[in-house]
Amino acid sequence: MDHRVRALSISDIVKYWDAETNGDHKFEILHDIVNGILKFVDPFLEFECLDTERDIDEFISRNKKYGIYYFHSGEEYLGNYGHFQAISEVVLYGGPKTVEDLDLIMAMQQLCIRKDEFRRWVEANRKPLPRFWFKDVGLDAPLPEQGQNPLSVASAIGILPDMSKRERESLQKQVAALALVLAEKSAKYKNGDKPNANQIAEAVALMLNVMPDANTHGVRSASLRASIKAGIAMLQGKREEVE
Repeated sequence: MDHRVRALSISDIVKYWDAETNGDHKFEILHDIVNGILKFVDPFLEFECLDTERDIDEFISRNKKYGIYYFHSGEEYLGNYGHFQAISEVVLYGGPKTVEDLDLIMAMQQLCIRKDEFRRWVEANRKPLPRFWFKDVGLDAPLPEQGQNPLSVASAIGILPDMSKRERESLQKQVAALALVLAEKSAKYKNGDKPNANQIAEAVALMLNVMPDANTHGVRSASLRASIKAGIAMLQGKREEVE
């Protein structure tokens, strides 16, 4: 698998880790999730603008399966009731009791753990880092800074060689405009007066992780960051920055 992936579903982590060690890691992962030791994210919530209590109340009123619940640790959890109950009951009873098995399957396929959080958790438990995700740590290095001979923007975002310069620039500006709208809607996606390309790219990666058979060519995190940066520069009239 691509070691640059920044988050994986609980289901994929368990599948790859179990295959690598011939073990069963599902219970220990779910146990530490419900006890507030291991953090996870719900991609469905990542693109929601939930900055205030009013935002959260309106979201819950529109999405009846979502609500505010409390794990064993006492930590508040905004999420899907079926997911919450299924994970909790695995830890309490060894499996779903008041909800369907499908709720547990869906929870493990949809909920994700970020790579840096998973690494922190593994190292805190004094376990070796699983090779399926940490075989080549060097691939996790950030994009080159200015002056470090970075890839061209076209190469970074996977644009086909036969795409015209005008088509390329139009695409980049469209991506940047969408990033601006998202940043305006939620402070989480804003860095000063500009879109936070890192946060946006990570949210997209989380969403794609739960899409079966998603074609992610050209929409990896590095690609999106490069496209947002190039598009913002052009919208501001700084064309020389993206040549």
